[in-house]
Amino acid sequence: MDLSTDMAEDTMFSEAVSAVHAGEVMRARDLLSRLLRADSSNADYWLWMSAVVDSERESVFCLRSITKMHPNHPLAKLGLSVMGQVSLANGREGTLKQQRSIPMPHQSAGRINSMGEWWKVHRNRENAAMAILGFAAVTVILAIVILQVRISAIQMPFLSPGHTAVAAVPSVTITSTTESVARPVPTLRETVNPSNQIPFSTFVGVILTPTSWYVLTPMPLTNAFSQAIQAYDEGRYDDALNDLRQVLSVDPKSAQAHYLSAEVYRKQWKMKEALDEYELAISLDSNYAPAYFGRAMWSKQNNPDNDYVKDLTLALGHDPNFIDAYIERAEWYSDRGDWETARQDMERAEQIAPDNALVLIRLGRAQIQTNQADKALDNIIRAQIIDPTILEGYLAMGEAYDELKLYSQAVSPLLVYTTYGPEEIAGWLRLGEAYRGIAQYSEAVTVCSHAVDLDVNSVDARLCRGLAFRLTGQFGAAVDDLKIAADKTPNWYVSQFPYGCALLEAGQPALAVTTLGNAVKLASSVDEEADAMGWQALAYEAYNSFDSAKVVWNKLMTLAGVSDYWKTTAYVHLNGATPTPGANATPVGTPTATQKP
Repeated sequence: MDLSTDMAEDTMFSEAVSAVHAGEVMRARDLLSRLLRADSSNADYWLWMSAVVDSERESVFCLRSITKMHPNHPLAKLGLSVMGQVSLANGREGTLKQQRSIPMPHQSAGRINSMGEWWKVHRNRENAAMAILGFAAVTVILAIVILQVRISAIQMPFLSPGHTAVAAVPSVTITSTTESVARPVPTLRETVNPSNQIPFSTFVGVILTPTSWYVLTPMPLTNAFSQAIQAYDEGRYDDALNDLRQVLSVDPKSAQAHYLSAEVYRKQWKMKEALDEYELAISLDSNYAPAYFGRAMWSKQNNPDNDYVKDLTLALGHDPNFIDAYIERAEWYSDRGDWETARQDMERAEQIAPDNALVLIRLGRAQIQTNQADKALDNIIRAQIIDPTILEGYLAMGEAYDELKLYSQAVSPLLVYTTYGPEEIAGWLRLGEAYRGIAQYSEAVTVCSHAVDLDVNSVDARLCRGLAFRLTGQFGAAVDDLKIAADKTPNWYVSQFPYGCALLEAGQPALAVTTLGNAVKLASSVDEEADAMGWQALAYEAYNSFDSAKVVWNKLMTLAGVSDYWKTTAYVHLNGATPTPGANATPVGTPTATQKP
């Protein structure tokens, strides 16, 4: 690194520190993100980034990034100690303040365990935040201070003055020894996508930059080639083609010029011309990986059912470090439910480009689906620190928090995602799950209805809204949605079980008995089997078939590994203390389902 670059980074770092002192959190984070992209091994950058990230977990991540490089770094160790992560007395690392459990069926879905007082700095809340800052004097005397940062000047599009779309309301107070503070959580009322929202680039406070081209080497008529790339990036496709014709008039056998021509034609939906150019590029240089990748994208765009993964594999065969091909192939695998293989592709990509934010996001999403949500959240946090301009990162963060049942933390990033990507159903589904988790059931109905509007045939959308209807006591509406989901997925426990519960709650015990019987057969764990059997026994009682109910209760009592809740419930019902069938006899909630179709 030359002297001028050092001076530029020193100036940027000084501006970042000044921004932190001035409470300009977004500007400080922008500057520090750029610095970390340039030098991810700089402990000072990580230390100051720990002061402006959005949550305690992110602060911990930043400080641990320092201790991985410098195990005895005094400020990082002191910061981790302040947050209860390490003991300065023995240097032993602690655990994140977290306690998890699966809610019993008699509990509200909103009764969740939490991870303590997290999200110290929020873009969408006007609250004070703890930030750990390090100062080094010329005498090398080190100290650490706790800084209160107020970010009222940072406006979320759905929290800005004059908007009535979202209001802050207290979340459910959790009765847990590790959770004593009720946090304000945004509540959806009318819309989270107002027409006068601020642009996403303004919201994130970072200049969006285009993705660089894959290995475009200098060529004859370099100026024309550079002009073609610029025209392509600006969407001036005819100008790009004119410039490329100049290049090809001098070097007609240039594989990369033909490849770029194909990319222009593909953007123009001139599919025949695009395919001809891809294949010409391959014939000129059979080792040129981008041509295979481009042809795969042509197949994806022109014929979605085509097995375009073959060209992606060829591209990786010719260039094992082709990041885009790994990302695309992982998406192909994930679309087909093969998340394990998708994760393996993204792990390989992460080894090649450990600071690529999109790679970290996609790796995190694959890890969520393969029961590695803790690792996923760490990767997604790192991606957000590196590049907060990738909208998918907000969805990924919400997914990770949802998967960890940290629902109150999931709401904020999911609100960002649904604001700027309102046509993407995944965000609405996850936001609905988060609202159910914090017991804001009417809001869950609203956002799940957005999902249904986007795709009336979506099983996930119908499940999302059906579960929310149950929790608001609208059992008839719940039955309508859950029946559609159950009919479409007759072999799926996660649709059959809540449908059976809703039928019982809606006063249809006979059909509930049959549906819950199907759920018992489809159960893949002891907990699922016990839940379905318990509800089926209650349905028998509501149907006044007490002998059949006792048979089920007896089976439930002898089921190996059954929870204390169901053992106690079965004992009570078998010993003559059976409650009168009705609302008081029926559990209110539904166990959180994790099975995927």
